[in-house]
Amino acid sequence: DELFESVNTLIQSDKVDISHIGQRYLDEITRSDNKITAHTLERLILAQSDTKSLYDKIANQINQSIRSIINSELIRRENFLDTVAEILKNVDKGNEELEELEFNEEDDDNNYVYTDLEKTTQEYYRVVKLYSKMIALNRRPRSSAKFVRVIAQSIGSSLDKYDFRSIGHNLILLDCLRAFKDPVRRYIVGISRRYQKYRHVCREAGKWYHPARFDHKIIQSLEVDIILLAILRSADQLISKPTIQNEINQPEWAALRPMINCYYNQVLVDEATDFSPVQLACMAALTHPKMRSFFAAGDFNQRLTAWGAKGLDDLRWIFSDLQIREVNTSYRHSEPLKSLAQSLGHLMKEDHSELATTKPESGEGFKPALLENYGNKQIMLSWLAERIREIELFVKELPSIAIFVNSENEVTQLAKELKNILVENSINVMACSN
Repeated sequence: DELFESVNTLIQSDKVDISHIGQRYLDEITRSDNKITAHTLERLILAQSDTKSLYDKIANQINQSIRSIINSELIRRENFLDTVAEILKNVDKGNEELEELEFNEEDDDNNYVYTDLEKTTQEYYRVVKLYSKMIALNRRPRSSAKFVRVIAQSIGSSLDKYDFRSIGHNLILLDCLRAFKDPVRRYIVGISRRYQKYRHVCREAGKWYHPARFDHKIIQSLEVDIILLAILRSADQLISKPTIQNEINQPEWAALRPMINCYYNQVLVDEATDFSPVQLACMAALTHPKMRSFFAAGDFNQRLTAWGAKGLDDLRWIFSDLQIREVNTSYRHSEPLKSLAQSLGHLMKEDHSELATTKPESGEGFKPALLENYGNKQIMLSWLAERIREIELFVKELPSIAIFVNSENEVTQLAKELKNILVENSINVMACSN
């Protein structure tokens, strides 16, 4: 959708060279049934030289227009940039973050150290661009927005003197051309930005995100997994193509090279059910395209996370041809413990072990210990301490023991209280937060 919007904007331009290249892009995309494929990107790359020259031309026009504004104000006031610096310092950030107006600047040289004057000039360029783009889109700027206040306070009565609308139109064209200037990089690296737009659309539609509690600057960790998987699979789809592998060192495919260094001949995941299907798919995407060797082991009944894989269908989603081998014999616990685990699984409606049996030599073993209706916390602490001492007496050397609690805020306090009880047995208790 983003590409089609960009193409249509270019085609509708009154500038012939821009309209012509927009039509060329549309022809290439429609040849691929309106889908962005490896073949589409290869064809778009052929038009890169024309795109770059047009892009540079418009970018220079924008910079010259903004420089002209600054020079005009410097003629009126020699201390104009000092005034701007003071305004930027005193104006709060405000509510300027309108996602649909944001534009991507070219990557700066992170090693370059800017002077205070250069920082002020650079920020003022951004302010003028945001304001100009708002005007070009016929959007009424909110007076609370930082860029509106900076423009108003720095230029004031001279506001009507400058053609912000023309600058804004050029910025819109620049955004559209940027989608094709480096199509591979835009396709891969731009996924996070497209997801940001998707979040905005969902919020407006009242889907997935609560409008009152939505903060576009905050993203949940599981959402990051989705973005990462989209990047990995998109890059992998291109790298798997032999013609692209042969040209991977060419500049136009530079965005794919970091992915080449991430591949492994084989990926092995233990306790796989603790990971979500998306997280597992990210790991699977790290397997080399020529090998696709992915091995995962786990027990659905031992899943510790709410988002972990819940069944075989979750695993088949990763690879449709994934070979699955089920282990139906338990080698690690007794029959009573297996029965308890199955009972808990039935209560959670997620039991996957009905067919499991235990090895005959496992014997009856110890019956699971359970404390219920203990009344007060001290009884529970004493009971836990006694169980830990029993384990130490039985195995002679105390192994690592994990104690799970209901919430994060219970971890530190329980560890402290249990440690005070077990200190006489020289048993240390550590709180493992987060």
